[in-house]
Amino acid sequence: MNKDDIKFEIEQLRQDKLISTVEVIAVNSSVVLGLVVAEVSSSLFHPQDQIPSTVIFAIFLSIGLAYSVAMGFVNLGRLQKIERLEKKLKA
Repeated sequence: MNKDDIKFEIEQLRQDKLISTVEVIAVNSSVVLGLVVAEVSSSLFHPQDQIPSTVIFAIFLSIGLAYSVAMGFVNLGRLQKIERLEKKLKA
């Protein structure tokens, strides 16, 4: 691999990290919006029934947390690969 290829791969990995971060923000925003909609609809249409509201809250929270953790590990792997490529580039 020549230096231009390494620089290109580093730049692509950085862009992928940024895209993943934006995706996490979008997913978590959707989760919050889903929670708000679920809470409003639950209080309007089923004010006595709190069990489905709790289940929906747990599901949305699980989705948001799982996706955030998964993307965190993916981005950590990309960061380690960037560091290896930068060391290779300096050598």
